[in-house]
Amino acid sequence: MVEEAWFDRAGDVFTPRPLARSMWHENHVHGVAVAGLLARAMEEAVTGLGRTDLVPVRFHVDLFRVARMVASTATATVVREGPRLLLLDAVFEQGDRRVARASAVFLKPSQSAPG
Repeated sequence: MVEEAWFDRAGDVFTPRPLARSMWHENHVHGVAVAGLLARAMEEAVTGLGRTDLVPVRFHVDLFRVARMVASTATATVVREGPRLLLLDAVFEQGDRRVARASAVFLKPSQSAPG
């Protein structure tokens, strides 16, 4: 089991730690923890592809259900991969219910165009 700041990890399952608890309700996960787990899933996907040449340039999260203090998963999928671009989608799930989603764009750094 890997211990993180917001979650304990056992394989692909993440169990919220007390730091992940929302201030709104004791059984809710803070949105920052959800977004962080989605970002981590995307970064692991980029690393898994061996794309150390890319940097994140855009990250968008939709929190459309309440995340509970229960075991969760976050998975990322490639939407499009090219030599200079990688588009990813990710989902945060609890049981068989989607709670949040994210999208990200990773680009290969380059020089600015003249002018």
